[in-house]
Amino acid sequence: MVSDSITSFAPPQNLKSHLGYRRKEGTLGAHFDEFLSSEGALRPHWKELDHYFSNLGAEEITVRWNRAKRILLENGVAYNQDRSGDRQGLIRPWELNPIPFCISRGEWKGIDRAVRQRGRLLNQILEDLYGKNKLIADGLIPPALIYGSRSWLRSCVGVPVTQGARLTLYAVDLARSPDGNWWVLSDRAQAPSGAGYALENRVVMARVFPEAFRSMNIARLGGFFRKMHESLEALSPRSGETPTIVLLTPGPLNETYFEQAYLARHLGLDLVEGQDLTVRDDIVYIRTLKGLKRVDVIIRRVDDDYCDPLEFRNESVLGVAGLMNAVRAGTVTLANSLGSGLIQSSTLEPYLSKISESLLGEKLLMPSVATWWCGQKREREYVLNHLQRLVVQPAFDFPGDFPQSFDDLAELRNKIEHRPEMFAAKEGVRLSQSPDFRGGVLEPRSMVLRVFAVRSGDDYIVMPGGLTRMADEETSHGALIKQSGGSKDTWVDFEEESLTVSSSIQSQSQSQSPIQVTSSRPKRLDTSLTSRTVDNLFWFGRYAERGEFSTRVTRTIIEGLAGNHGSLSLDYLRPLIRTLIHFGQIAPETIQIKTLEELRSSVILRMLNREYSGTLIDVVDRLREVVTTVRDQVTHDTWWIANQLSYCLESQTSNNKNHRAFDLNLNQVLLHFSALNGVIVENRNHDFGWRFIDIGRRIERSLYSARIVSEFMLDRSAQSEHAQGVLFQTLLDVFDAGTTYQDKYNEIHRETVIELLLCDEVNPRSLVGQLSRILEHLLNIPREQDESYKLPEERLVLKILNEVRLIESSKFDLKVLQNVEGVMGELSGLISRRFFTHLRTSSVGHEKILTLSESI
Repeated sequence: MVSDSITSFAPPQNLKSHLGYRRKEGTLGAHFDEFLSSEGALRPHWKELDHYFSNLGAEEITVRWNRAKRILLENGVAYNQDRSGDRQGLIRPWELNPIPFCISRGEWKGIDRAVRQRGRLLNQILEDLYGKNKLIADGLIPPALIYGSRSWLRSCVGVPVTQGARLTLYAVDLARSPDGNWWVLSDRAQAPSGAGYALENRVVMARVFPEAFRSMNIARLGGFFRKMHESLEALSPRSGETPTIVLLTPGPLNETYFEQAYLARHLGLDLVEGQDLTVRDDIVYIRTLKGLKRVDVIIRRVDDDYCDPLEFRNESVLGVAGLMNAVRAGTVTLANSLGSGLIQSSTLEPYLSKISESLLGEKLLMPSVATWWCGQKREREYVLNHLQRLVVQPAFDFPGDFPQSFDDLAELRNKIEHRPEMFAAKEGVRLSQSPDFRGGVLEPRSMVLRVFAVRSGDDYIVMPGGLTRMADEETSHGALIKQSGGSKDTWVDFEEESLTVSSSIQSQSQSQSPIQVTSSRPKRLDTSLTSRTVDNLFWFGRYAERGEFSTRVTRTIIEGLAGNHGSLSLDYLRPLIRTLIHFGQIAPETIQIKTLEELRSSVILRMLNREYSGTLIDVVDRLREVVTTVRDQVTHDTWWIANQLSYCLESQTSNNKNHRAFDLNLNQVLLHFSALNGVIVENRNHDFGWRFIDIGRRIERSLYSARIVSEFMLDRSAQSEHAQGVLFQTLLDVFDAGTTYQDKYNEIHRETVIELLLCDEVNPRSLVGQLSRILEHLLNIPREQDESYKLPEERLVLKILNEVRLIESSKFDLKVLQNVEGVMGELSGLISRRFFTHLRTSSVGHEKILTLSESI
């Protein structure tokens, strides 16, 4: 559960005073301190930031940073942990520290050059290893390092890629050694993640500390993402047409799903899962509501061997069958290309210096941390003789993702001697220290900087900044940083008008958005929705309405038990109880309860119990799950309200004995549901996605309306005219139709209540109103040209709509309402089979799949 509590800290009144900040001496010796020089003086490029925070003042910084925490919480910024065992999942809120990491202008120029060089080098290595293979033939790389790696894909040998861009998106983890030099810890070349988190960090910092970005020379990030979009468009195998670019995600269970949805929305891309794509005649298409739409470029966040079950892992449901054939045919480009994970192996690092001189004719500008591969005799002997001070890891796994630790060095020695080629060792790294707030105190913590680059022509553009992660340990290898470490915004000092700054920095504008204002008329984007997306939007509507209606029913029960209706007794609440029982939201034995207090406790505790399907908290969980799945399709307000609903109910589960608190909170829950339905109607384009949301809402409301009216009509407890008045006033309360009824009639009467709730065309909550809107939506959904005017689902709704319209309140037959319930169930099935049929269901009870991805 994500807590919405905001904890304040006491920031320094003056950073220059250091607030007790002291250089840290580690067990392995001194660390480089990013903040203070060896003499204890503030480093020059930190002075302007020091001045800014000093002028802002401790109290104001506290207020602003609490606001920043709320922004992150409301935006749902998270790095998911393993969610396979629990539908609720372990969603860890993203941690951002208020003190950024600062890099001087001159120092960044060196990092920029080194990262660009490394990107070119690694791209050429991939081109060679899957092409002419001269590096192995010339003895620059031992063959076992390549052919022994599970990341080397034989199927990709000889397959050309567009513009030779095997490494379009690249990230590298850097650390500074005690002597002040930067070193490469690990390369991220398969599906590098973190750029979206870096952008979100910047957006939040700019919102809470806007004066700093107006007064200080902080490099902007917007130009980098515009360049990324341009580079992806240039990879399209089709010329003369606006390319279709998609981001292929493993799904909402993936650790970095927030970032994937965030980037897709920011760059204006379609976020798709493997089931959304299909290959026909060696061409990749998206399955959309309008039909098949060709795909030109795929940014993949699915690991190499999961991308095509026909070519690699046949058990994978994350990829696209036949994708490799489309790549061979040259009809689609992948960023990054399949097989790019090969160069992530740390065992290649000892050979990069000579390879750079051979391929680029240049010395390597930034070295890697010293690495030894145990597959060679001399290196193996060195590792075995220095096991105590080296970090040993698998040779062919991705660095940092699968760390190995052995308490018994004798056991480790035995494993290395038995299978030496399977192990590599790195020198222990003493990471540099940067100021960080922890427990209200400014103190040094270890840090690693991830820098991002995108290929542009034959070179790379580097993001001026990056993602700074804080480590909990003094030593670290690769990108191994505990998830609790947190992050920082990275501020690169530069002057926008300076001609000495590298071209990658000069291209940055003040905007944080990739969308530019131009004088020409922009092209309208094709926003066709996938069937999976529409499926989830449909269930989004159903869960939103189910939650609202069940909250109204529960609130009416609780208020009735509290005596708000004066003479209202338990008997008058039986129809509401039977309704909740019918939909499985409370236990069947609840109807047998004889006392008001026992009934009250039973209803509240059941509605807050996740162990039972259909309870109020279960519906809210499912709603939030669906909203997460379609994160790129909903507005920020929609996401925020769904989160608030979850927090509102979650707070009650921790104190479910406090029935009074829950009683009051039901109004807040209902307010959130009402707001959610409001933003659905007002804030989303009334496109096909919106129509399916509304169809889901109307189906759910029709089901509840038909059932609850039936239960009240069947009730025989109210014999007197007064008792019937109380009973039907309760029914009007559930529909929130009391005022509407009073505007038309001066007293409660059975027939007029039925007429208002079922047949009144003007009443927006009437059953006729729901069925009419469903029919309207169905008539406006895309259909094939050869399909008849009236499709089966249209005929079904039209028939039951006419039956309801012809109801005579004085001769009311309950069979009509029973028919409504049956028709709504049949209609839902018809819609699902017609529009949502795909490989696996992504809405209710969806399959839990463990996915691999590159960790932050």
